[in-house]
Amino acid sequence: MDDAPFYPAPGIAYQTLDGISGRYFECLTMRATLTPQACALNFAASTVLGEGRYASCHRCKIGRAHAGERAGLESEDVGWRCCRCGPSGQSRIIGGALCVSCYNRTREAIGMKDGRGSIPVGILEQLRPGWAIVGELPPPDADRPSPCVPLLETSRRLLAATPSLYRLATGCFLLVAVVESLEELHRTIRRKLPGVRVMSAGVEPTLLEFHEVGIDPNEWLRVGGC
Repeated sequence: MDDAPFYPAPGIAYQTLDGISGRYFECLTMRATLTPQACALNFAASTVLGEGRYASCHRCKIGRAHAGERAGLESEDVGWRCCRCGPSGQSRIIGGALCVSCYNRTREAIGMKDGRGSIPVGILEQLRPGWAIVGELPPPDADRPSPCVPLLETSRRLLAATPSLYRLATGCFLLVAVVESLEELHRTIRRKLPGVRVMSAGVEPTLLEFHEVGIDPNEWLRVGGC
């Protein structure tokens, strides 16, 4: 291991340990003392789809440096099997966006009921409606017909456990998703509508905030909250 290439990470103070060869540093994320080489291996494992053990190392700038990679070379979506939790250890992805665990959490939030029949306050305070107004959709491929996209004005409920798409006007569509953050929303847009022009996008208050003031987030989105 001592013969392995050493790529220092900016801002990291390396040290030696009595009686042990090599360089070491304190990894705050793993809460451990690691060699740069071990850090690089953890980072490499985190980029493999479905590898959940090293999820905390995913997209870590320190790990990237120790692996000898320059910032900006990796696609920002590499390793994001689930648009919310990243390199999920679960093989099934629902709606092309969420792993089973994140999907179930979203269903509980929308239905306002967890497995015990209680209001899932903790989940509601993490999730929020996200929206994006996008341009013309890409033409369907030869093996898949053009999707039927409902008009926004004819749809009673907009929020679903998986991202939904609605037609606003000719060549103008609205994507609605329940997300944790703006970053997750943009990952979802890239996953569901690759290459489509995003004209505007944003996230709204949390589902818990909507619940506390008695406002239906579906109506909020419909009347112009987005």
